[in-house]
Amino acid sequence: MNIDLDRLSEENPRVHKWISTKLKNLKREYEEIKEAEAPENYVLLPANDSHQVDIGVGLRRLCFSPLISTIQEELGLNLRDNEQGFIGTINHEQAIAINSGFGGFTLPLYIGVEFLRTLRDGSEGKIKVYNGNGKKINKKRLEMEFNDVAKPKSPWRAEWFEDMYSLDSKRNLQVTCSRFNSKGGLVKVTEPLGSDTLMEDRLPGINLDDFLNNPTPQRLPRKNVKKGNLYYWRPKEGRAVGFVVNVGGVYLLCSGNPSYLNADLGVRHAKILEKTR
Repeated sequence: MNIDLDRLSEENPRVHKWISTKLKNLKREYEEIKEAEAPENYVLLPANDSHQVDIGVGLRRLCFSPLISTIQEELGLNLRDNEQGFIGTINHEQAIAINSGFGGFTLPLYIGVEFLRTLRDGSEGKIKVYNGNGKKINKKRLEMEFNDVAKPKSPWRAEWFEDMYSLDSKRNLQVTCSRFNSKGGLVKVTEPLGSDTLMEDRLPGINLDDFLNNPTPQRLPRKNVKKGNLYYWRPKEGRAVGFVVNVGGVYLLCSGNPSYLNADLGVRHAKILEKTR
């Protein structure tokens, strides 16, 4: 049966209004999906020895969108943006599942450190930083995003990284996270922590710049890291990694409870990018 929607809407104003509203909503949802996936909202991390493909990392923490709405239904979650405009109240497992459903992945710490270093160096004019479209991001924007992650200020905000710690058969700590194989695919790996890893809490602190410049292969602070104001909790069995900022300081938490929930605890989205330059 064929229905002439144009004729039907002309004859019935209520139908016309209903169709118009539906079309507007669909257009809005389409624009929101485009915005959420827009390459210009991602920082380009060019392929290197750690990842053989170009990676895009969200300039902002993941926020709610129609696509996320679909993902939350599949995962049985009730997601929403917090007052700061990003999704909060998610635990470690949920953060990883949301990013996977969104067609990407949660940052392992080794890429997270590269991301922070890129924001910092770009904001200081030491390097040129590009977005997912291959266009240069200005220093002011980079400085704003770096400060949002790494400068003490209110309100409280935090984000998960992918890494989880466990004990091997000899009760030595090891880390599990995603690594890129030679074909550019992501695979889960478990590897021992480097012998040079700092295995004591520093409250405070360690020097953020020294940590970003000279981390271990798993991108943890070294034993000889300089003193500073970055609060550091050492890795522990069964714990996850988070980065926390509030008015009192900046915290690298490698002993986070993976079940923990807080309205201001979210996650950042990352994905593999097509070659842009």
